[in-house]
Amino acid sequence: MIPVQSSECRFNEKYPRVHNGITDTDYSIKVGIQHLASCLNDSKVASSGDTEHISLAFKGIIMETDI
Repeated sequence: MIPVQSSECRFNEKYPRVHNGITDTDYSIKVGIQHLASCLNDSKVASSGDTEHISLAFKGIIMETDI
């Protein structure tokens, strides 16, 4: 499993965008959820069974790229 660093995400506007840059756990979760939602939306996921597009979304999260 590859750990995802919310601190390096484009939605992090409060802390340095470096590995482990976010020190506030709640903020880190908030940023991570924003990134997940954005990737799912950009990947055009139609439903929870749309594994092809969900897989694409997770690749975007791991690679930190815009879909």
